[in-house]
Amino acid sequence: DGWIYQYAKKQDMLGGLEFIGPQPFPEVIKLIKNASALLHPSREESFGNVVLEAMVVGTPVVGGEKSGNIPYLLDFGKTGLVCNVNKPQEMANKLGQILSDDDLAQGLRKQAHHFALTNFSQKVVIDKLIQYYQDIAEQKNKNI
Repeated sequence: DGWIYQYAKKQDMLGGLEFIGPQPFPEVIKLIKNASALLHPSREESFGNVVLEAMVVGTPVVGGEKSGNIPYLLDFGKTGLVCNVNKPQEMANKLGQILSDDDLAQGLRKQAHHFALTNFSQKVVIDKLIQYYQDIAEQKNKNI
């Protein structure tokens, strides 16, 4: 068993947890989609693919308010709840809000899905990259 399992066992924290080990990507997406919420306690994140994946499949997210790109992905609290991930009680409170308020959870699902598709769909990203390269080329031509 992995080190996280061993740590949880040593701390007597196995109650309510299931360690499933590595899974194929389609199974991971299925698990995320069927989850009531995704808690992303990372202190630093360069992008946050798992958060974006949760948003696309409609799973509400709790993430760090100062965790790299996570606040941007969660539109600073509009598409997911943000909190101080160094404070476990704050994370638990935010997660509890989602789990106890169906209207909040449903609103986050809709907002997150829309934000993800509007900003990170394949077409949007490709169009932004093309525009970026065009801007660079135009700037270089101005300097010649």
